[in-house]
Amino acid sequence: MSNQKIEEVETRSKPSGDTTYSYDKKIISSTTSGPKSIEEISSETKIPAKECQDKITDLVDLGILVIEHDSDRYGHELLKVRRAGRNPNSYAKE
Repeated sequence: MSNQKIEEVETRSKPSGDTTYSYDKKIISSTTSGPKSIEEISSETKIPAKECQDKITDLVDLGILVIEHDSDRYGHELLKVRRAGRNPNSYAKE
C-alpha cells in the first residue's frame, strides 16, 4: 500500500476518534494473509459486523481493498475482501 493511501486513511479516520482508525488498521491487517469474507474479518478482528462492512466499503472506495466475487460449490455468491494490488493468483507460475 502506498504511503499516500496510508496518509489518506490516517487523515480521514483520526479526527472521528481512535476507534475508527484502529478498525481501519485491524481490517487492513486482517487481509494481509489473503482474501476473507466480511464475516471472517469481523470475527477475527472482533469488530461488529455492520461497522466492519461500513469500514470495508470506505477502504474499497479509497482503493486500499478490493472485493472479489466468487461462488461456492452450490453456486451461492461469495464476496471476499483482499488488499488492493495485483492478485497473487495472477502471477505466472515458473
